Amino acid sequence: MEAVDSAGRLTMNNNVRTSLIGVSDSDAFKSCRWEYVYDNDQHVSYETGWDQHGRMVWGLVYSPPGSAGDPKHIRRGTFVGPDNLPLPQRNSRAEVIEFEYDANG
Repeated sequence: MEAVDSAGRLTMNNNVRTSLIGVSDSDAFKSCRWEYVYDNDQHVSYETGWDQHGRMVWGLVYSPPGSAGDPKHIRRGTFVGPDNLPLPQRNSRAEVIEFEYDANG
């Protein structure tokens, strides 16, 4: 997915925000291109945000559905920085975030 201006160029001037806890409004984590990697069951397993220069800004690595005995509608993820190391969340001590999906996804 890409955010483009009227000339079709990637633009960082967009209103798309991330799920990053406490940093979604920070310019350091703003993106203009997003990529999603899916598993064989079409669940997102990894997503990344990229800047206009083609540099990865952040990533989110998901645990497999149903891992750790969780129901398949619960997913956990860990944010990583451009170096693929865990990305500390500002204003939070969370290292893992949890998503719970309803019947509508």
